[in-house]
Amino acid sequence: MENQEFKQPPVLDVTPPLESHLFDDYEQAVFWVGKVAVPGCVTCPDEYIAQRQLRANVYIEECNFLPPTARQADGGESDASDANATQYVVLEHRNQLTKAVGSLRMIHKQQGTLPAEELFADELKQELPSQSLEASRFIARHNEKMAQALISIGLVRVAILQALNEQGDIYAVVEEPLARRFSQIGLEYDLLCPGKPISEYNNTNNMLLRFRPDQIMATVKKDYRYDRMITAYLDIAHLNNGLGYYDKTMRNVARKGR
Repeated sequence: MENQEFKQPPVLDVTPPLESHLFDDYEQAVFWVGKVAVPGCVTCPDEYIAQRQLRANVYIEECNFLPPTARQADGGESDASDANATQYVVLEHRNQLTKAVGSLRMIHKQQGTLPAEELFADELKQELPSQSLEASRFIARHNEKMAQALISIGLVRVAILQALNEQGDIYAVVEEPLARRFSQIGLEYDLLCPGKPISEYNNTNNMLLRFRPDQIMATVKKDYRYDRMITAYLDIAHLNNGLGYYDKTMRNVARKGR
């Protein structure tokens, strides 16, 4: 997952524009959170390209995690883990312009090995359960600080709900500032492996975290700290798994005329 969603907005605009009719019947919508690919199938081709272009802009141009040769012919970035991942994008529509402002992929372990298991092979004592999921390419980019935070929470929401549906825990490789941010918003996690330099992430220090969705949901229901940051965005999320159209506060909006 790295530390790409809670960074301060960069000077470089890394959010790619795209042509989309998704907002035509939702005049009050500002954001769309959608599933663009599942293992073996791209479900929304144009939005999938925009999501991968956002990834390339952040990982190649902004953070220098990947070399320029990693950018593919359509402007996007992919790796072997995409074939076994459910992928999401957040689109923003303002002033007749649609842009990709957030991305997330949830890698399915099934009978294979998660990237995190390979990165922390020496530290992990046993193989992770087959229903495990790894969150990565988790990016939110916006020039407004509050909007960026809401995009991040929208991505956290779909990750938690997917893991709940699949009855698996979420694993993530993150830098310390991101782990600290999770603590600040009350998102509980277990530290499985302490930080160490990861060559795949430009030798930045990363740690391995585990999130237990059922534990998070149980805490949300009883802990007042979640009232503003998480609970408000999970109260009706079970109706749509965190997907669909949202206003500028990341609350659901209805189709025009309803």
